[in-house]
Amino acid sequence: MAEMCLPSDKSLWTAETQADWEREYSSKSKYQQPTFGDLLLHDAESIPFGTPLDMWLAQMDQFGTMVMAASTLVDAAR
Repeated sequence: MAEMCLPSDKSLWTAETQADWEREYSSKSKYQQPTFGDLLLHDAESIPFGTPLDMWLAQMDQFGTMVMAASTLVDAAR
């Protein structure tokens, strides 16, 4: 599971037209999509500003919040 990409941000999920979705996708496709493993290994104080994970964290929505909660459960199980 560590190699699974984190979900896209809300702007892709809520695009109302194909053109809107393509515009959002193309603006994000130049960045590497962070993985669940990146999230598990992150240390909030050591993430350099502008990394794919930093950008994902800045744009996360309710689903992203749930993914973050799941990552804390994994940390607790270690």
